Amino acid sequence: MRRARFVSAFLAVLIFVSLFSACKKKDIILDNRVVREEDPWYESSRFKISCELQDSEFLSGCSIECSNDKIFAIFSIYNPEFYICRRTNMQVFDDSGNKLNELIVKAPDNAVIDNIYAFYPDKKGKKATAVISTHSEGVGFRQFFADLDLESGNLSDLKEILDTNGNQLTTNYSIDKVFSAGEYFFFSVWEGDDYSMFIFKDTKCLCKVDHSALSEIRKIDQCSYDEKNKEIIISLKLINGSECTCSIEPKSGRITNVEEYDYTNTEEEYIADYSFTKEGDLIRIDSLGNIYRYDPKKQSSELAISNNWYSPYFSDFSYETRVLSCTEDKAVIYSNHYSGEIFSTLLDNTVTVLKKADKNPHAGKSVLEISAPLDSYFSEYLSASIFNFNRTDDEYLIRIWSKYNTGLKVGRTYDSYNADADEVYAMILELQSSDAPDLVTDIQKYAALKDIYLEDLSDYLDPSVRDKIYMNVVDSCKIDDKQYFLPINIEIEGLLVDDSQITGGSPGMTFDEYDKFVSGSLYGFSPYDYPDSVYYNKNAFVLSCIDIMSAIGNDNIDFDTEQFREALRYAKDNYPDMDPLTADQAERNFPEARYVKINNYFRFIANWGYSGGSYSLIGTPSVDRTGPRFSVLECISVAAESDMKDGCRKFINYLFEGSFISLEDPWLESIVINKNVLTMETQKINKVNNNDMYFIEDLSFMGDLKLLGRKMADQNMADKFLKSIADLSIYCYNDPDLIMILQEETAPYFAGDRSADDVIKYLNDRIGKYIKEMD
Repeated sequence: MRRARFVSAFLAVLIFVSLFSACKKKDIILDNRVVREEDPWYESSRFKISCELQDSEFLSGCSIECSNDKIFAIFSIYNPEFYICRRTNMQVFDDSGNKLNELIVKAPDNAVIDNIYAFYPDKKGKKATAVISTHSEGVGFRQFFADLDLESGNLSDLKEILDTNGNQLTTNYSIDKVFSAGEYFFFSVWEGDDYSMFIFKDTKCLCKVDHSALSEIRKIDQCSYDEKNKEIIISLKLINGSECTCSIEPKSGRITNVEEYDYTNTEEEYIADYSFTKEGDLIRIDSLGNIYRYDPKKQSSELAISNNWYSPYFSDFSYETRVLSCTEDKAVIYSNHYSGEIFSTLLDNTVTVLKKADKNPHAGKSVLEISAPLDSYFSEYLSASIFNFNRTDDEYLIRIWSKYNTGLKVGRTYDSYNADADEVYAMILELQSSDAPDLVTDIQKYAALKDIYLEDLSDYLDPSVRDKIYMNVVDSCKIDDKQYFLPINIEIEGLLVDDSQITGGSPGMTFDEYDKFVSGSLYGFSPYDYPDSVYYNKNAFVLSCIDIMSAIGNDNIDFDTEQFREALRYAKDNYPDMDPLTADQAERNFPEARYVKINNYFRFIANWGYSGGSYSLIGTPSVDRTGPRFSVLECISVAAESDMKDGCRKFINYLFEGSFISLEDPWLESIVINKNVLTMETQKINKVNNNDMYFIEDLSFMGDLKLLGRKMADQNMADKFLKSIADLSIYCYNDPDLIMILQEETAPYFAGDRSADDVIKYLNDRIGKYIKEMD
């Protein structure tokens, strides 16, 4: 109750502040609802950089830099059978994305270039200093500093990279990253179980960094230079799970300071988050596209370019992103996304060039404000819709809501970051103010699903758009027959089972049928138990079987259902508290049936039992053979207070109509509810997946890949995947606070200290009070 009282007091104060702010800011907000000609604007040019690959080739890496209105991309292209680089290509583009030249990069004496780790062009875009690796028979791998002619592709004046003792820095290919840090180069070298770090000035090694006081390093994220204190600053992750920034004296390699690092903190400045541009400035970009410049003298940053003054693909900035150049008139941004869903290192390299316009071309358009996700980032689909809507619509321009206009730090893993509960409820209360956003993303909190906060969208979609989307999914998200949000991307959940094991085409299994299925067809192995499983425990099983929204979505909170009791009983009798797999379990192949949470088609393919089989997604164990269900990963709403309802309606129909996604675009790693787009995505993914499989099927490690679920995909897989979306009818409400309460109140039952009746009594009481406090 202490926490509940605190939240109540917090919300009461916040209501007063919000109302006061609304009175004070109303006139200012109205002035900003129409784009003015004098408002700054950067025209954005976004283009993909890719390299044509021949048979039996894959892309190992890509380095991209810019200089003198040109963009240079260098590709290392490998033959995986021999683990050596086959060729190195360099492409040259102008800043509009037009390819000007393509060259083969050549080393002296016909040496084979294994990799180009980094290169730094001069101001004229004629020459560059490169860090390279070569390989030759009888000599092996050697690393060099080299001069690179950017007009011919020829490398010259190779100087071997040596440590302070005059020995090769590394005798293999284990250089991980090379950073430019002021006048220094910072090398991280992987040595099998830890990293070594070296500092160079020009081509001379000054020192090896002594990090003996730290635990072993898992990853080095970023490197920068503190001009005021003359120190190199790095951010890194340690094996023990902690994250920190380190200050290093560059001449001695001595670590002078170590600080805990919170990558979710958007308030505190960490110089290690900034990297050098070609102009020598320290720049960073956040996940919403805001660009910041760090002032070493003031030890603070300023906003260089706001995301509201150009139209970004927000999804680009959720991956590894670097600002290559940033001046008052132009910025060049490089984003690199590696898909872990396929074998080949198929890198999605994107360049965005911003050029400042003389006057705002959107003058006269009305502004629609959209709230940014508090704990995540925009999906590719929603991001593309915003970009293309802004580019093509002649009435409206979408901007990020000014109240929450700061994004997360680019390149971080956001999975472990959840927005604080108070932050979420603070935002919900803001929806009642006069300066609320028009469009609201990712609000599914039960407390917010009310007419005072959100518009009922039941009649927003045009009939032609409704025909193009999975309305079964949309309708399943209604609360009290009101459509407070529309799902954009979803995750499906259930048991993927061989069709021969499904009786009479049933959408699910009873607990008894499931028990017999496990002991018989699966020889005692649970579908929740397979290599790398995160589901093999009591809590995971119970949560997979119960419907939280049905329990709370009425006037009386009630968990007293036969389904809840059976889920508790079965979990207690059959699952451990945690998920320690035995050695035999951990080493076996995926079973022929498994519990899955699938948020993209790649995952569906990997979980399919074997090529040529036929599998269906059915519901988790239930008393009435209930079918599979889904969670909403991304959704959109309209604030009840918005005075731009016509514009919101127009954008929402544009968003769900889906015409801005084309066959030529890269695939989406998500399950969107547009039928046409999702069907098109399965065809793209089948092709990419199968090209990979043809590519590696004769290689020695094919067996290991099969253990990971790699296999050929066919139309039957695609059809079954699409059917599983078309058959969904159960919306799964995932509230972290409610899940925490459930786990706390069921723990005594699993320990044998509480009856099921008592669990239900305590849950109804505690969750009832929680819901009441949040209303």
